[in-house]
Amino acid sequence: MKNFLADRRIDQIIILAGMTAYLQILYIVIKKTFKDHLRTEVNDYIENRMERNQSGNFVKPSLKEIVNWVKNSWHKITDICVTNALRSGYMDRKCPFKESSVARHERFRPKVE
Repeated sequence: MKNFLADRRIDQIIILAGMTAYLQILYIVIKKTFKDHLRTEVNDYIENRMERNQSGNFVKPSLKEIVNWVKNSWHKITDICVTNALRSGYMDRKCPFKESSVARHERFRPKVE
């Protein structure tokens, strides 16, 4: 594998144990939170609204319902949550976060000011 990657000019790096909290902060804070909210939506459907057809089999939810689960789950991810994720994953101690390219990015700037 090393030769395969080297032939394609792809650098490898070793990610040390315990670095997930720093290197995958968006996964931990945002994606996990989103998935937890989505799981709550699905469980609510299963426990309270799931129907059976004439054969007794469960009827799958409509596409509209699934889209609503995703929308509702995503809207529960607040700007504060995104800001905290970006700040906590910021590792450059030479440059303050507010002066970083992340904080000055046109999409994130309003969220981190």
